[in-house]
Amino acid sequence: MSGGMNDVEVGGAGAGPDGAPIYVEYSSTAGVLKIRLGVDKPFATADHSINGGVVHTQPFDIAVSGQTIRASGVSLKTDNGEPVDDNASFEIQCG
Repeated sequence: MSGGMNDVEVGGAGAGPDGAPIYVEYSSTAGVLKIRLGVDKPFATADHSINGGVVHTQPFDIAVSGQTIRASGVSLKTDNGEPVDDNASFEIQCG
């Protein structure tokens, strides 16, 4: 918490619905969610990504409870600007 607002910076590897590797980054200070497809390490170059937040679509709010970060109403687009989902949600378990 910084200045009465949540200050959250997280990143981690996972798998997409098809089982392919992904690397997810979320920054509350930048207001951005980035899902890099086909990579599972930070700073690895991805051929494609799915993006949401201030720079890419629209702002969204998060809720932090203990070690859980939740967001809903997230608008996502591909790196080419194609819509993916206008009402996505995500949950990140930290720790």
